[in-house]
Amino acid sequence: MLIICLYIWVNKKQNTMIKTLNKTKFLIDFGGFYDSIHSALIDDMIQYNEINEDNVNYKETYKDYCIEYLELLNNILDLNLEFIQIDSPQFYNFTTDKIEAEINEK
Repeated sequence: MLIICLYIWVNKKQNTMIKTLNKTKFLIDFGGFYDSIHSALIDDMIQYNEINEDNVNYKETYKDYCIEYLELLNNILDLNLEFIQIDSPQFYNFTTDKIEAEINEK
């Protein structure tokens, strides 16, 4: 059974969420792709489907994975999260990838 934990991380530099046109942008700390369960799942699917790793566009694969991840959260939590981009650090020694998303305010 897969347990999903949702951590909403607010950009510490601004110390507030960004609000534009009744939408709130935020980062979801889902564990990232560096040596994580998510990268292991992707690698397993590549091997299972016998795809040559040289032909894999990991940037697009990670983007598609994040979009699917948000769709799963939307279904489970009855939300309307929209994918914006992946927030990837330059170095992974202190932090990891996060999903930048937005949601409409009611």
